[in-house]
Amino acid sequence: MFSNFKRSFIKFLTQDVRSESETKELAILLRSLNIIFCLYFIIISFLVVFLEHYILSLLLVFVIGLLAGSFICTYENKTQLGLQIFNLVIIFSTTILTLKVGWSKNYHWLIYVTILVVFFDLQKSLRYKLLYSSIITTFIIIVSFFAEEYPVLRTTSIYFNHTIEIMNISVFALSLTVSVYFFCATFMKSEEKIMQYNKKLIRMASVDALTNLSNRRCMNDQLKDLVYNYNRTGKRFCLAIGDVDLFKSVNDTYGHDTGDYVLVTLATMFSEYMDGKGSIARWGGEEFLFVFETDNIDISCSQLEQLRGEIALYEFHFKEHSFHITMTFGLVEFDEHLGIEAVISYADNKLYIGKENGRDQVVC
Repeated sequence: MFSNFKRSFIKFLTQDVRSESETKELAILLRSLNIIFCLYFIIISFLVVFLEHYILSLLLVFVIGLLAGSFICTYENKTQLGLQIFNLVIIFSTTILTLKVGWSKNYHWLIYVTILVVFFDLQKSLRYKLLYSSIITTFIIIVSFFAEEYPVLRTTSIYFNHTIEIMNISVFALSLTVSVYFFCATFMKSEEKIMQYNKKLIRMASVDALTNLSNRRCMNDQLKDLVYNYNRTGKRFCLAIGDVDLFKSVNDTYGHDTGDYVLVTLATMFSEYMDGKGSIARWGGEEFLFVFETDNIDISCSQLEQLRGEIALYEFHFKEHSFHITMTFGLVEFDEHLGIEAVISYADNKLYIGKENGRDQVVC
């Protein structure tokens, strides 16, 4: 039962605002602080009644009512009004309590909570927030001079005074903790959004939009890592460039939508086949670059020949069209003396040899 009440209360407290010009976070912070200070002033009003200061107690009841009004404003698309009411009520009530009960009871600390709330408000400019902070600090200094001369109300004992001091410190610490929590939560939420956006940008810059394979830029970075790893450990690798045979005729005969379908289908086949063998990227147009992370070019050649055969046997279906395609590959082993660009160029040359010799083959 308690857990159900807790869930219902949290759902009620975190209810979103309907106005697009107001933020949910500020509304929830105000609601939380209003609850804290309402409970606080209820306790204070009972203590004041115990001391037989009835007028001050009635004033605190009025303050509780205003805080309840501030709380309601956050549900009525009037969060800014609620913020103004909260700040004015806290400043007024704590000033009266400071003057009536005494500076040593630390009521004045609670005024600083209003600064935290103002800084949390995104609609206020930084200039306004700094000015508000300066005015509040000046106000508290002025109150401190008056508090020295102002006659305070009678209290019962030193233990009662300590209870008031501890309670004021506790409420200030709780309000500070709640405000800082919302600051950190909002900051972390913004950071998370930025990180996700950066990841999206990195993916957009690294992945080919059509095939979802790595693009040329991303593959070049991977090749640099492979070359670095080779220089450090001596681990060799092989490169192959594959090109769809007579791809232009596919576009001319069946349309560019069919050509895109072929590339996407091939990309899926490549990704599945290269899993555990190496990596694959769309190198440009209908060209793909394969990286076999092995030091045995014969194994890579055999694997690439198997892939070539699977492609040749595969029947492509798009709309009312059914057809077969073939691919030609040029495969080379990385040579540190040539460098990565020369090795890629060498693979490209082998590819064109295969094209000239009839296509649908692997030139190793």
